[in-house]
Amino acid sequence: MDRIAQYVFFKFFRSTLGFVLLLAFLGWMIQLLRTIDLVTAKGQSLFTMVGQSLLAVPEIIGIVLFICVALGITRSLAALRQSSELFPIHSSRGPTPLYKALLAFLIVGVCFDISLSHQLVPLSNQLAAKRSDEINADLIANASRPGSFTEVAPNLTLMIEGRDEEGNGLGFFLHDERDAERSQTFIAERSQLSQVEDRLFVRLQNGAIQYFTHETGQLSTLEFNTYQVSVRELAQTNLFAAVEPTSATVAALILAGKAPPSSVTLLHRRTASALYVLFLGLFAFALTAAPRTIRSKRLVSVDIIVLATGLVLKALGLVVQQVGGGATGVLMIYLTPCLPLVPTALVLARNGFLTRLPKPLRGGVQ
Repeated sequence: MDRIAQYVFFKFFRSTLGFVLLLAFLGWMIQLLRTIDLVTAKGQSLFTMVGQSLLAVPEIIGIVLFICVALGITRSLAALRQSSELFPIHSSRGPTPLYKALLAFLIVGVCFDISLSHQLVPLSNQLAAKRSDEINADLIANASRPGSFTEVAPNLTLMIEGRDEEGNGLGFFLHDERDAERSQTFIAERSQLSQVEDRLFVRLQNGAIQYFTHETGQLSTLEFNTYQVSVRELAQTNLFAAVEPTSATVAALILAGKAPPSSVTLLHRRTASALYVLFLGLFAFALTAAPRTIRSKRLVSVDIIVLATGLVLKALGLVVQQVGGGATGVLMIYLTPCLPLVPTALVLARNGFLTRLPKPLRGGVQ
C-alpha cells in the first residue's frame, strides 16, 4: 500500500477499535452484573467474579464485530470529509487508495471474525462452563452458609443447618430439579467431605433420598445409613455439554463419522459470519466514500442506516439458521449476508466509483 492507503487503513482501524472496545466494555459490564451473585450469594471472591465475566468478552466481540467494522468505516470517511482530505485524494489519485485501504482492512476484519467464530468463542465458552462447575463444586464443599438456602446452580438448592468443630455439615439438605422428568431431594443428619485420588465426595450419614416423578406424580423414598455422592456430579450444570465445540473438533468428528448431522451446518454458520463483516463493510464504504462538495441532504444519518441494515441482516440470518435445513438452508446461510451487495453496487455506480479514471489523471502523489 502507498502512504495514502496506509493512512486511510489506520483511520479505519482506529475507529473500529474504538467501537469494539466501547461495545465490549458495555457487554462486559452487563455480564459482570449478571455474575454478581457469585459474591453476594455464593461466597466467591471479586477476582472470581471478574474472571468469569471476562470469559464472555470474545462472544460479545463476535456478535458486534460486523457492526463495529461498518461504523468504523463510516466514521473514518466522514472525518476525512470534514477535514477536507477526501476530495484531494479523489482529485489526485481517484478512489484507488481508498480501495486498497478498504481491501486490506476488510481482510483483517474477516480473518479476525473467522478466528473468533471458529476457535476463540467456543474455547472461552467451554472454559466458562468448566469454571462454573468448579465454582459450584467449591460452594457445595466449602462455601455454603449454615442456615441459609443457596442456589448452587439453576434448579439446584443447598442448605446445611450448621457445622461442627471439625467443619463437617449438620442437617444437610439438597433439592435437585435439573432433570425435567424427575426431581430428587437429599436429606441427611451429617455430611462430611472425603477425597479419593483427585475426586471429591460428600459422605452423607443417616438420611434419605426422595424421588418425585413429574409425569405420574409418584413419590418414592430411599433411606440410608451412609451414602457417598461425587461433588463433581452434584455441581455439574450440563453447561459444558451444551457448549458447541471448536471447529477443529467438529471437523475431526465429521472425518471420523461420529458427528451429528447439524455439525456441517454449524461449520457453515460460523464461516458465513465473516460475510457479514465483508458485505456490511462494503455497504458502509459505498455510502460514505464519495467526496461531497455541498451539504448533504440526507434526512437520516449514515450511521443509523448502516446500523439498521446490520440489525435487519442479523435478524434474517438468525431466522434462516433456525428454519433452514439441507442444501437449501446452507445456501440461504451464505446468501443472507450478501444482500447488501445490490444497494452497494447501485450506490457505487451512482457515485462513479465503477468508472475508470482517465489515464492522464492516474498519476499524482504517492
